[in-house]
Amino acid sequence: MSVPAVAVVVIAASLWPFGRGGEERRAEPTLRSLEAPAIEIREDQPLPEAGEAAREQYRRFLALGEGDEAMTAEALRRLGDLALELEEEIALGLLSEALDGEGHAEAIALYRERLSRFPAHPDNDIVRYQLARAQELGGDRLAALATLDELILRHPDSTLADEVQFRRGELLFSRGRYRDAELAYAAVLATTPASEFAVQAAYKHGWALFKQGLLPESLQAFFGLLVDRSEAGVDALDALARQQRELLEDVLRVMALSLAGLEGVETLHALLAAVPAREPWAAETHRALGTLYLEQERYTDTAAVMTAFVDWDPLHAEAPALALEGMDALRRGGFAGPLLAAKQDFVEGFGLDTPYWVRHRPADQPNTVAALGGALTTLAQHAHAQSQLPAPPAGALADAIRWYRLLLQYFPEDEAAPTHHFLFAELLLEAGDVDGAIQAFEATAYGYAMHPRSAEAAYAGLLARDRAADALTPAPLPMAQDRIAAAERFSSVFPEHPQALDVLTDAAERAFALDDAPVALRLAREVTGVEPAPPAHLARVAWRIQGHVLFDLMAYAEAESAYWAVHGLLAVDDLEGRDDIEARLAASIYRQGEAARDRADHAVAAGHFLRVGERLPGAEIRPVAEFDAAIAYLAATDWQAAVEVLTDFRTRYPDHPLASQVEINLASAYESLGDPAAAATEYRRMAARLPRNDEQRGLLWRASELLEAAGDIPATEAVLVQITRDHAGAFEEAVEAHQQLIELADTRGDDAAALARSGQLVAFEAGGPTTVRTRTLAARAALRLADVDAAAFHATPLVMPLADSLRVKRRRMEAALEGYARASGYAVDEVVTAATFATAELYHGLARALMDSPRPPELDALALDQYEMLLEEQAFPFEEQAIEIHERNARRTLDGLYDRWISASFAQLAQLMPGRYAKAEQGETHVARLY
Repeated sequence: MSVPAVAVVVIAASLWPFGRGGEERRAEPTLRSLEAPAIEIREDQPLPEAGEAAREQYRRFLALGEGDEAMTAEALRRLGDLALELEEEIALGLLSEALDGEGHAEAIALYRERLSRFPAHPDNDIVRYQLARAQELGGDRLAALATLDELILRHPDSTLADEVQFRRGELLFSRGRYRDAELAYAAVLATTPASEFAVQAAYKHGWALFKQGLLPESLQAFFGLLVDRSEAGVDALDALARQQRELLEDVLRVMALSLAGLEGVETLHALLAAVPAREPWAAETHRALGTLYLEQERYTDTAAVMTAFVDWDPLHAEAPALALEGMDALRRGGFAGPLLAAKQDFVEGFGLDTPYWVRHRPADQPNTVAALGGALTTLAQHAHAQSQLPAPPAGALADAIRWYRLLLQYFPEDEAAPTHHFLFAELLLEAGDVDGAIQAFEATAYGYAMHPRSAEAAYAGLLARDRAADALTPAPLPMAQDRIAAAERFSSVFPEHPQALDVLTDAAERAFALDDAPVALRLAREVTGVEPAPPAHLARVAWRIQGHVLFDLMAYAEAESAYWAVHGLLAVDDLEGRDDIEARLAASIYRQGEAARDRADHAVAAGHFLRVGERLPGAEIRPVAEFDAAIAYLAATDWQAAVEVLTDFRTRYPDHPLASQVEINLASAYESLGDPAAAATEYRRMAARLPRNDEQRGLLWRASELLEAAGDIPATEAVLVQITRDHAGAFEEAVEAHQQLIELADTRGDDAAALARSGQLVAFEAGGPTTVRTRTLAARAALRLADVDAAAFHATPLVMPLADSLRVKRRRMEAALEGYARASGYAVDEVVTAATFATAELYHGLARALMDSPRPPELDALALDQYEMLLEEQAFPFEEQAIEIHERNARRTLDGLYDRWISASFAQLAQLMPGRYAKAEQGETHVARLY
């Protein structure tokens, strides 16, 4: 036998668990020990000297022939074991090949001698077992089999029975005697308690059945082995050591062959249903059958087997893996349609929101998750492509939306998610789900790090918002506000987009239309603040919005600046736009003037008002602004500036409604400048335009006052005469005007004019509805006229001939008495007391004049005495009358009256009746003080 051949035999024999005596049996390698680490084989290691020495000792002992039988039997067995061990070590390369290599022959001879000399020894089962080992090591398998058969026959109850039967099965199997091998393996499996060779025996038992063509029985046997593994806590190949894994992989392989020879997956399911304990291996058995079909290029059968398992146990941990293997088979076979359907089934069965993941964790199955993403991508792209066909299949659009939705739901962080999201948004829009499209476009634009379609998605979202708004007329306020916010976000995030400025400008316009001034202003300023400057048509809109908003916010200076910016951007032929902006400019400047006026900064206000005409000569508001400038100058006490502006206004705008107010303001300015004549001229100008009414008279009165102040008495009198003439029922004022004329005459010392005016007053007052004031003035005027007559009376002397001069004096006295009676008739106390006193003085004056009159020179003494007596008789009644009238005047103190005329009456009474009134003078003075 060659060295390689010997090595093979020895290696096979080394699987025998006994070679060093029965007492060491359990320490020898067994099938179960295959799970232990492999033995390290060291080359050229010499036989230990102790082993060689032991052999030599045993040989000498046997050569002596002096030991008892027990010792001899043991020496024979041990020497045989040492020879067999030496042979095995040489075959395994553990010892040098220089040794003779005939140890198996020596061992066989020793074992046979032992059996021959000690046929009834109780350990003969072990010796026969070792003999069979040596025979197989020597290549004589038939002899080894015969020895094992004899062992079973002679020692049916041997503790080595299970091992012997297993070795028999192996030898029988190798010779193709499958039925006998089956029985041998079955004997091992029937051992109680279970043999340590049970696993290997079960495996070979199934193979023996398979080799006989007993496929159902073979399956049962193999399944039994798998069940045993499950009961031992092994339900997956990955949990096994290499040797057992290889064994079970072979089991699965032969099972697949058996199933393929029967009804395939139907047979498998029947077996699984019959014995629930087999289910832990359902996945592996399905995979084995599918793999077999795949090797046979039966691609659809492979897919069917994998699908059958998923249907059998959809929540099994391996369900996704088998489904993927089925899909891979279809791919390899080029079955596009079934593959697409399988991917849909895969998504529906193992989507991340399906029941499968309640039991399992995606983190533990990265391959499944990755495959799910791939399947969804394929399904979405296919449905999308179908939906874009000229005649798309029914439901293609909905399917595409569905797959993209799941793809985004399951894989939001995937690098392709932005692209998928964009396509999803487009499909939603195509399907009419505008709100959903808006959300999807904006999620695409802003929900990811910047990507190639970010800006495109954001702009598409704006267009979708417009489409949504177009469907509602008008769009609800929140929708309009959201549209503005979206536009602002777009322009902020994507400033380089070609439409960014257009979008921002449009947003500003929308905000302005919603009266959202703060937002409109902010957005418009963003437009005009970009660098480089925006196109003119956009800048014009943005500046216009700024102007409008700032104007409404009363920021008129800033509004003006904005409007000037618009003005500078207008096209030459845009006349309508120019008129509008200039009107707004004028209003902005004007409002600045108003604001300054409101804060009492009148000089600044006037400057703004005038600036309207300076900057915008054709502004409609210019006349009002210039008039207000004049009023502002008046408030600022810049009278000369006010006069200049008002004078210019009257010249420039004679027919303007405000022209009627020029004179009153000019008059005020002239008054303040100290030019009363000019002021009076303005008052008279105003009065000339007015009808005869209170306002006109007021103006004329003021004009008269100013003319008087200016020293222009004739002009003053002319105005007063106009008042008396055009009083239009203002009787009292007319009387006052007459009084003023009297006073003016007095002022210039024109007594005749004064008397004439007094007479006119009395006459005028007599013809109207008198009042206390008019009666008082009339009474004073009448008193004045009476005083003139009284003065004439008192100035008329009594001369010879006495009768003639007395007649003149009496006539003048009666004129004066009538005048005083007329003056007293007005019942004005001050005039009544004066007239009473004057009347008494007329009588007193006549009495005194009589007594003081010249005496006729021709009278002698007697006649003169008689003449004196006659004069006294004539004068006495007049004096009595004077006393009576003075007393009447004095009695008015009893009515609470006391004035200088009453006092004067008391003084006269004291002279006329000193005995009565002189003593009362002090008390009268007291009374005078009381009144």
